[in-house]
Amino acid sequence: MASIHGLCPTCGVIDAWRFNGVSVSLPPTGGDYTWAETDATAHCPACGASIPVRVRVDLDDQQIEHLVHSPLPTLPDRRWYVVARVRNHAADLVSVTIQAFATTEAAALRDLEAVGGAYKGYEQRCVLEVSAAGYRRLDGTPLHASANRVISYE
Repeated sequence: MASIHGLCPTCGVIDAWRFNGVSVSLPPTGGDYTWAETDATAHCPACGASIPVRVRVDLDDQQIEHLVHSPLPTLPDRRWYVVARVRNHAADLVSVTIQAFATTEAAALRDLEAVGGAYKGYEQRCVLEVSAAGYRRLDGTPLHASANRVISYE
C-alpha cells in the first residue's frame, strides 16, 4: 500500500496514516472495474485518533490507493497553508482539492510556483489557509461555505 498522508483533524499533524481493513462492494451495474470508493477509518500515528475517511481501493489487491477526503481540522487556534485547486461550480457551490500542505505561507507559495498557479474560467490553483473555520484566501476572504465540508485530496 502506498503511504497516504493526511491532516489529522484532532492534533493537526500531517503524517502517513494507518488504516483498518476496508470492505468493498461493487455496484450492481456490472462492468470491468479497477477501483471502488468506500468509507474507512484511518488512525493518526501522532495522537492515535480514529478518523472517518473516504478512500479509493484497488480491486485487484484490495489495497487503499488514494485518500479521497477527510474531516476538516477541529483545533480552534491553528491554521495550515495549502496549495489547492478551487472550482467555482456555481455561485453557491465551491469545491477545494488539496495538492500540497505547507507549514508557512512562503513554503506554500513556493510549492504553488513549482506546480504552476492557474486560472481557467471556473477553476483556480492558489494558496489557501485551512482551519477549523474552513478555507480562506490569503487576503482573509473566506470561501463560500460549500467549500468547508471536508478536506478533499488530489
